[in-house]
Amino acid sequence: MQTQLNFVFVACLILGAAAGLESRLAGRRLAVATHTAATGLGFFANAVSAQQIESSFRIGTAPMNALAIAFLICAWISETDSLRSGEPMDERGDASNHVVAFVIGFAGAMGSALLLGLAIALMFALFMRRARAGCEPVYGADLARIE
Repeated sequence: MQTQLNFVFVACLILGAAAGLESRLAGRRLAVATHTAATGLGFFANAVSAQQIESSFRIGTAPMNALAIAFLICAWISETDSLRSGEPMDERGDASNHVVAFVIGFAGAMGSALLLGLAIALMFALFMRRARAGCEPVYGADLARIE
């Protein structure tokens, strides 16, 4: 049994928890825990399946990269649909944030700095998109205080 602490996994968990902070500020009590769990699932989903898939089909990491990018595209589309439908903040799900947290863990297990950077950039872009749409509670609190 290996008892070493995997610093990549810990770093991914911290980034996944950061993705959940936004939802926690919106009032969801278990947001940090669920986003951290999604990150852990992404990390172990890749760690368990990637090597077997790549070796059995004799393919490189391209399908796993494409899968992670497809997840990020789905997160963007999910958020677009949520904003277009005008769902209130308390009814809108955290689907896009959970998918981004999953991809953070997935990219960490792959060792792909490019995918990890892309996931973090998308997490920030989704936050800014919600802030500009007026459905981000932190941004709304700042505006109310200024006025």
